[in-house]
Amino acid sequence: MVQSSRKGGKWLLQYTSPDGNKITISIEGTFNIEKIKQLVELIELTGLSNNYSQNEITNINISHKRNNVKESLIMLLEKKFKDRWFTTREVADAYYKYYGEKLPLNTISSYLSRLYRSGVLSCKGSRINRMYYISPEAQNYM
Repeated sequence: MVQSSRKGGKWLLQYTSPDGNKITISIEGTFNIEKIKQLVELIELTGLSNNYSQNEITNINISHKRNNVKESLIMLLEKKFKDRWFTTREVADAYYKYYGEKLPLNTISSYLSRLYRSGVLSCKGSRINRMYYISPEAQNYM
């Protein structure tokens, strides 16, 4: 059985074999979904995963995606959009190029709106032509 839990920037991946042997892997820091997938593939290749299904592996990956979109988005904004105005579509395109994963525009728009409301981003323009900028105060903490 493989279990995965995430607290802040830390992941804990645990595997328990049928005979009770345990493997625990702790990951801290900023990383992308591909690294987690590679780790799960490594467990599969070493034969440790014979007793859990592909469905459980998929659940680990989906759980990571749900929990890490905001952090991934903030890291992307810092790397690609510092010191310039940007649109939701530009962020969506950059997210796909950087992480290899497409997020719906409405998902990215929701995250950008939340970051605006929390003071991380500044914005201008109408709802249709909205542009964002990393606020100077937030740049000091990124």
